[in-house]
Amino acid sequence: MGKKSKRHGHGGHNKGKNNRQQDENSSNGGGSNSEGSKKCSHITKAIKLGVLQNHIPHMKIGQCSVCNEVPNKNTSICICLRCSKQGCDRYSNGKHGLSHYEDTPSHCITVNLSSLMVWCYSCDIEIPVAPNTDLQDCINLLLKALQSTGRQLQGNGLLPKVVLRDVTQDSEIMARHYHPQHKLVKGLVNLGNTCFFNAVMQNLCQTELLYLVMKFASQDDYMHTFTAPNKQLSELSVKVATPPGSLTMALKKLLIQMKNSDPGPLNPKHLFSEICKKSPRFRGYQQQDSQELLRCLLDSIKTEQLRRLKIGVLDAFGVNAEEGGTLKQLSEEKKDIVRDL
Repeated sequence: MGKKSKRHGHGGHNKGKNNRQQDENSSNGGGSNSEGSKKCSHITKAIKLGVLQNHIPHMKIGQCSVCNEVPNKNTSICICLRCSKQGCDRYSNGKHGLSHYEDTPSHCITVNLSSLMVWCYSCDIEIPVAPNTDLQDCINLLLKALQSTGRQLQGNGLLPKVVLRDVTQDSEIMARHYHPQHKLVKGLVNLGNTCFFNAVMQNLCQTELLYLVMKFASQDDYMHTFTAPNKQLSELSVKVATPPGSLTMALKKLLIQMKNSDPGPLNPKHLFSEICKKSPRFRGYQQQDSQELLRCLLDSIKTEQLRRLKIGVLDAFGVNAEEGGTLKQLSEEKKDIVRDL
């Protein structure tokens, strides 16, 4: 009986220790998982930033270490965040990324170099990228390596260009490459003749890469590197410390809610009200054009993000834009540099 009690008490101690370890993992890597309460417990041991920093400058990024396969319309390359070994994904013929995990189960976290999706094979879940973590530093390191190979970036340099796919095969590839939980479709409450708005939101919420873009765009504090077209000018790295815009955060919130497994329809009132603040013509209870709303939404989010970048650039040159500082306060030489960014 005594041994049984002792064993029982030891189990309680481990349980508390595991809970503390999960809290530590949450703060070090990914935060809460947007698809539910399940969290990855392997982040602290399966992510080795120092190993990647040592290996990546000396390796050919984007090529399977076993079969030398490169990304194509049917295959993506994944990189292990513990040892930096690259392998073709689980949907390829070789499955060398999955084989690497099966041979060394502690090497369970990988990054898809086409979509930058972080995946834990052991937990079988996507890991969200939280700011100011080793995981975010790994993503930034991979982005720089991909840029150095000459691959073009989408948007403001946040994502590597995804391999183009044949439109006729697109639905089949998407069905194979993304977890079934990502394809959940929830209803949206009609706020009064807002079918045009709900239709746009349903399409955006099924756009997988948008989730990744919003993770980066909604960060509170990060470094952004500008590369001027003029090769005589060096790169400029600025700190983006201005909080994300209200519309950006509202869209991110809706995207996360659409991924959650809670039953029932969602009320998109918060996002719709933010859109109406930017463009009052969508107020009221009249039907509107869906394309106009989509253009207004994307343009407004782009404007919010460009404002954050502009403030970061001016701060880098010693001008406080939030206190009314403008480009006019710079010398002509510095103005030319900013214009070329």
